[in-house]
Amino acid sequence: MGKTFALVFFVSIALGFSQAEVCQGKGHPGVAALYLAESTGGYSSAKEWASHFRDLIQKSPSYCLVSQKENAVVIVSMLGTDADLNGVSTAISIAVYSTKESIFLAHWLYVSGKESLDSSAEKAVAALEHEVRELKRLRLVR
Repeated sequence: MGKTFALVFFVSIALGFSQAEVCQGKGHPGVAALYLAESTGGYSSAKEWASHFRDLIQKSPSYCLVSQKENAVVIVSMLGTDADLNGVSTAISIAVYSTKESIFLAHWLYVSGKESLDSSAEKAVAALEHEVRELKRLRLVR
């Protein structure tokens, strides 16, 4: 009996930890499931910006990224390109939609040089957090 209890306890703890790392669809409590659609050129300032943006979202306790649109409550569409021939600056366009009825929610444009890529991506995540908080307040997303 003691071994059975220990096994059940271990399995439940292991499952609890694995669930904490994965967003399980739209009903994940307190976390907005995001689908991130991104398009950038090969190695470029835009790709570096997009990578930092994605990393910030993944580290945020407010979000989880999902691999299928139907599991998301918000779709973030990001298009990035270098803004000059030398790849020193980048232009990023971000559009945000709700999956509920595909409602357009917001659009932002960021242009930044190599020295400010990280801070620009941080500002974009802050803007996204503000938008999602407002959507939750209006009960447009859970």
